[in-house]
Amino acid sequence: MATTIVKNNEEVRNELRNQYKLIMIDEYQDTSDTQEEFINLIANNNVFSVGDIKQSIYRFRGARPDLFKQKYDLYKNDDKKGHAINMNKNFRSRKEIINPINDMFSNLMFDDFGGADYRVDHIIEPANEDYDKYGKGKFEHGIFQISHSNYLLDNPLNLNAGKGKLAECNAKLIAYDIKNRIKNGYEVYDRKTKSVRKARYSDFTILAFKSKKFDTFEKVFKDYDIPLNAIYDESIRNDISIIIISNLFKLLYL
Repeated sequence: MATTIVKNNEEVRNELRNQYKLIMIDEYQDTSDTQEEFINLIANNNVFSVGDIKQSIYRFRGARPDLFKQKYDLYKNDDKKGHAINMNKNFRSRKEIINPINDMFSNLMFDDFGGADYRVDHIIEPANEDYDKYGKGKFEHGIFQISHSNYLLDNPLNLNAGKGKLAECNAKLIAYDIKNRIKNGYEVYDRKTKSVRKARYSDFTILAFKSKKFDTFEKVFKDYDIPLNAIYDESIRNDISIIIISNLFKLLYL
């Protein structure tokens, strides 16, 4: 409806074009045809788009990641049409994390499979030199697979853990791994002090795909005497602004 109004009413279209100094679009790889058409109608050489084609997960609801690629290729080869800026420097992660990710995607993403030639335009550069200057410790860093076998060898009474619920089994495995690292004095780099120190419980983060699975982590971590601060995404329905608007609509319809 919004697109139709702007498309068929020149006065409305021009008012919007002149109203906004800058139009910023985040997650541009998830833009649909309808959204692209609407933006093009009100754009006035003032659109700044940010996206990452690797993160495109909404094709099932009409997202067109190829729109991102078309515009990127156009701007990269023709400055008169627009400017392509590669934000491929990573200041947060160690090279031990970044390099394996580059290796993985270099073998998975090509123009004809994945929609991007990763090796040409998408290689991530580790840009924080502090990790090498001040962050070297006696422990390895990188991407590791936690083995169930090590856990079961040290916890023979849990030989049937794998036969239980997968979430509980994984929670026990993670809890065991964290306990083991703390016990062995695993070292981490502290950005504030620019030095290496022994890990604390607060240095570990667990990302759960479904929040309901985190009840299991809370139970297991309590059993392992590991402090845990669980942060859940709040439903938009619980936001005070939404509650007020919802109540106003209910009042209007009384």
